[in-house]
Amino acid sequence: MNDGAQLWCTHTQPQGNNSEEFEQTVFMNGIAYVGRGLWIPDGLRIEAWDATKGTLHWAWPANVSLLSHDLSWLFAGSNGMLYVPVRQGIYAIRGSDGHQLWFATLNMGFGPIVPAP
Repeated sequence: MNDGAQLWCTHTQPQGNNSEEFEQTVFMNGIAYVGRGLWIPDGLRIEAWDATKGTLHWAWPANVSLLSHDLSWLFAGSNGMLYVPVRQGIYAIRGSDGHQLWFATLNMGFGPIVPAP
């Protein structure tokens, strides 16, 4: 379908006086990977949505406090992988199922991550 019609929609959920927010979207292999910022508890969750049907495939991590608003929203994708920065390092997540493949500790600060094709 390429007529500009809306295919699906998802919404943020209110949390007390705060709301969730969408912080980043990466499109890869027919999946929309969305960073959902959460305020209670403070953190970020990455969700994988079917870009055509709007079906949620998976969400990562289970403990949303693992990721932070200030850095993790800069996640990027390439070749079926998502790379998620945190203060302590970087996570590699398999895009097809949300499985964490590895974590690398970094002992210095770094800026936005842009994977090379």
